[in-house]
Amino acid sequence: MYSNYKYFFLYLLLFIRLIIAQPDNDIIIEDTWDPKVDKISHATASFGFYYTFRYYENSKFESFLYTSLMGLAFEVYQINDPNETDSDFRGISIQDIGYNLAGVSIALGLDFFINEIKNARREKQKKKYKKYQIP
Repeated sequence: MYSNYKYFFLYLLLFIRLIIAQPDNDIIIEDTWDPKVDKISHATASFGFYYTFRYYENSKFESFLYTSLMGLAFEVYQINDPNETDSDFRGISIQDIGYNLAGVSIALGLDFFINEIKNARREKQKKKYKKYQIP
């Protein structure tokens, strides 16, 4: 379990180091928090990737970590995206990363909520069948 935390902190340090290492922060583009198609796409993709990782039986923490890393990797890719002709959109958007984290956080919260409902139903079923057992 602690090895997962080690990777998370390594990821965090790498991200901070990447941002600090850039001269004049030209790598970070100016963006807004307005929920437009781009931002909603980041949130829903992160939500979907989380459940894709959970489907393949990764833990909640691993799914959260892998999805966050994918979001960060895509943002780093956008620094030198050869398909992006407008130079105003070449770089890392902190707001996109925020929407990625919002999407994966909503998925994680929903995952916890669904597990609580499942556990409550199991307990209710156990009590129901226990009542009808022959002593």
